Amino acid sequence: MSRRDDFTAVILGFGHSGNTLHLRCMRKLMATHLQARVAERVEVVDPFIARPSLGANVGFHRNLPPTEAFPHTTPVLHICTPPDCHLGDVRAALAAGYKYIIVEKPLAPSAEEARMIEQLAQRGAAELLVVAVWSNSSLTQALSDLTMRAGDDAVCAIEVVHNKARFSRTFARQNEHIFDIEMPHQMSVVLPFMGDGVVLLSAQTSDLMINGSCRSTMGRGEIVLAAPCGVRARLVSSLSHPVRERSIMIQLRGGSRLVGNFPVSGDDSYSQLSVYSYQNQLICHEIFDDDPLTNCLKNYYEYFFKCRDGRGAAVPNGAALRFNVQVVALLDEAKREQANYPIHMMQRKTPPAARPSPASSDSTNQQAPLPRGEIERSFF
Repeated sequence: MSRRDDFTAVILGFGHSGNTLHLRCMRKLMATHLQARVAERVEVVDPFIARPSLGANVGFHRNLPPTEAFPHTTPVLHICTPPDCHLGDVRAALAAGYKYIIVEKPLAPSAEEARMIEQLAQRGAAELLVVAVWSNSSLTQALSDLTMRAGDDAVCAIEVVHNKARFSRTFARQNEHIFDIEMPHQMSVVLPFMGDGVVLLSAQTSDLMINGSCRSTMGRGEIVLAAPCGVRARLVSSLSHPVRERSIMIQLRGGSRLVGNFPVSGDDSYSQLSVYSYQNQLICHEIFDDDPLTNCLKNYYEYFFKCRDGRGAAVPNGAALRFNVQVVALLDEAKREQANYPIHMMQRKTPPAARPSPASSDSTNQQAPLPRGEIERSFF
C-alpha cells in the first residue's frame, strides 16, 4: 500500500526508453536509494501497444490518468515518447494536473517547440526536468573536478564520441535525425565546460545505407562548437559503427589530456578515466562504478522531494529547462546548416572555416582564443 508521502512513477510511452531504460532504472532505485519514498507500483501509459505482460506491481493505462487517480501519492510523470510528441504530451500532462515531470531528451525537435514547453511549464508552475544521462555520470563529475582544479581557463578543446550500431531501430522508424539520438547527450556534457556564448562552427551528416535502403542523415554526424574564451568542442556520432564507444577527451592548455570512457550499455556500469601529461605519459588510470541513468533519476527524485517539502534545491546537472532550450537551439541550427555527404566523403571532409567569434573585439579582460592551427595540431 502507498503512503501519502510516496511518489508514484508514471511512465508515458513504453517503447525502448520507457521499458528498457526508465522502468529498469526505477526498479533498481526502488530496491536501494528510493526504497522508502517511491511506491512499488509503477503506472505505464501507452495507447499504441497491446497490454504487455508486465508482472506484479505494474498498472497499465491506454490514456493518461489525471492526478486525482492517485489520491494517496504524488505522481511523477516520465515522458518517454518521441521528441515530436513532447509538446502535446507536456500540455496534456499539465491539464491533467501533473506538477513533477521528467522529459526524455531531446526536449523538443525544434527551438520553437522547446521554448513553448518552457513557457507551458512556467505557466503551470510545474517542475519539469530533462533527462541528462551523462551530465549525472560519475565520470563527468570527476572530469569537472579535475578541470576546476586546473583553473578557470584550463580547458582548450573537447572531443566527445558516441558510436554504436543502430540499424534495426533506425530502419524500423521514419523521419529521425542523427542529431536527436546521441548528440543531445553529448551537447549537455560539453556546454558546461565551454562557458557562455557558445556558437556553431560546422555541422555534417551522412546517410545510413543498407542494400539499397536509405535513412537520410542517420549514418554519421559531426558538430563543431566554439566559445568566445577559445574552447572548441567536436561532437561525433556514428550509428553504423561496429564497435560501441562513448568517450570524451579534454585537452588542457598546458598540454595534458583527460580521457574518459563512459559505460557503453547497462550490462557493465563502470567508467574509466586516464590522465596524460603534456609529454603524453600516462599519469593515472581509474575505474569506478558509474550507472548514469540510475544516478540521473535518483537526483531528479531527490530534487522533487525537496521541492514538494518546501526545501531549497539546486536543479540537477543538465536538467534545467533554459539550459535544454539552448541545447535544442544549437541542434536546430546544426540541422539547418548541415552539409550532408556520402559517408566515404565525410570521413575525409575537414570542417569549414570558423565563423568570426561573437566576442567583442575591444574586450580587454577576455583571454585571447587559441589560434585555430594550434588547436587542430594538438587536438583535431
